[in-house]
Amino acid sequence: MSIPRRGVNGLPLPTELLCDIFRLAIDTATPRRDRCRLALVCHQWWECVEGSALLWTDISASDGPTYVRRALEKSQGAMIDLHCPDYRGADMNLEAFLVEAGPHIARWHSLVAVVLSSSPSSESALAPLAAAQPPRLESLGLIQVDPIHILSQNVITLFGGAPAPSTLQDLTLYRFQVAVEPLSLSGLVSLYLTDVVTISTPQLFEILRGSPLLETLGLADNPGLEAIGSQPSTIQPIELAKLDSISLSWLDNAGLNSILSNIRIPNCCSLSICCDVRRISARSILFTSAITHILHKTIPTTDLPSSTIIVDVDEDYDCTIQF
Repeated sequence: MSIPRRGVNGLPLPTELLCDIFRLAIDTATPRRDRCRLALVCHQWWECVEGSALLWTDISASDGPTYVRRALEKSQGAMIDLHCPDYRGADMNLEAFLVEAGPHIARWHSLVAVVLSSSPSSESALAPLAAAQPPRLESLGLIQVDPIHILSQNVITLFGGAPAPSTLQDLTLYRFQVAVEPLSLSGLVSLYLTDVVTISTPQLFEILRGSPLLETLGLADNPGLEAIGSQPSTIQPIELAKLDSISLSWLDNAGLNSILSNIRIPNCCSLSICCDVRRISARSILFTSAITHILHKTIPTTDLPSSTIIVDVDEDYDCTIQF
């Protein structure tokens, strides 16, 4: 049992409550700075900061190896959120960061790794994640920020070839080439894939069909998302009753039509399509009767706001349609 401490106006304040207040005061973007400020207030607050594992769970590689090791130790058995905003001149790159965090993989709650094209091979950097499955991982973001070069031409197999953990809810892949097939993704709440050449339309459909809880979907510049045949009606429609927001940008128009033809999103509040409609043939491939079900929610009524459907065309005739 914790000993009550003197708090506001001299009233007893349990340590657990004080730690809960501190957790709300610590910004996930600057946890080290905020903890330091709290610890400098008084000895009691210093003891609370130093002794509460839950105040050390946001760990960033940008703080350097000494701090990362200390935070991993201080967090004890608590679930940890790992951030690696890789940048030139950083004291700790992704590979070194995951070497330190790897032995604690059973405690990984989230991992966001940003990698530059000038960094070492992503395969060696992600070795701990490629070798084992974090059993309670809920969020994973792998981002390669160079706009021109793909970091590695080799496809990375995550989790030692095992399926993704059933706890995984949020997945973001940006220019990271990951083997999709063995992941057996299910239970996703949000999915963002940008310039992931390893995913095909059938694989995407399998993911969507196994993710009835999906709320947000973003797809951009994925060349493998192509048309899957001339008879989309032979595919059982994919019901995504919880999908609230969907963004589809720079996909093959025929593949885009296949996606829209086969998903059912009755409760979607935001649909954005960015595509090339300069050629009549391109427009005829995308806008067919097979996708009219998408527009059912925008049937004109007397109270239909003017902002319900937005069509933007830039100087290069690139078209963005928002519902």
